[in-house]
Amino acid sequence: MPLENALDEESAYVAAKLAALESLRGGFTTVAEAGTRASVDVDVPATATREVGIRCVLGLVCNDAADADGTGGPADAAQTLASAEKHLARYAGDPLVHASLAVPVPEAATARTLRDTALLAAEAGAVVQIHVNEHLAAVERSHRAESGAL
Repeated sequence: MPLENALDEESAYVAAKLAALESLRGGFTTVAEAGTRASVDVDVPATATREVGIRCVLGLVCNDAADADGTGGPADAAQTLASAEKHLARYAGDPLVHASLAVPVPEAATARTLRDTALLAAEAGAVVQIHVNEHLAAVERSHRAESGAL
């Protein structure tokens, strides 16, 4: 995450374009961007993948809760959903870029936002991408939450 947060528009574009080219080289015809935490517009990786000619499932992060470590603050749920609607509409007719909504980990969004995000995506024929227990720390958080220790 620290590296991702440090990306500016140019470095995000170059990284996305190189990843798209490597994906094509490996025989893949579609890539998925599960939502970036870089402070660049999501159209930066969309542009890079479009130029390469590869399909991209492009996620927009839809968090509205504090991070698991207590940092970040709650975002406005209404603003999060409005941004999600705009993202889905922005790429609705794009032949290569398919919008999706993303929540990096389940605890990064409130139950209401998870539900509303899923409803928006379903209505638009899009997917919701969620990393569930992608690394050891997330597995341990899940165990603590299950046991009521959180």
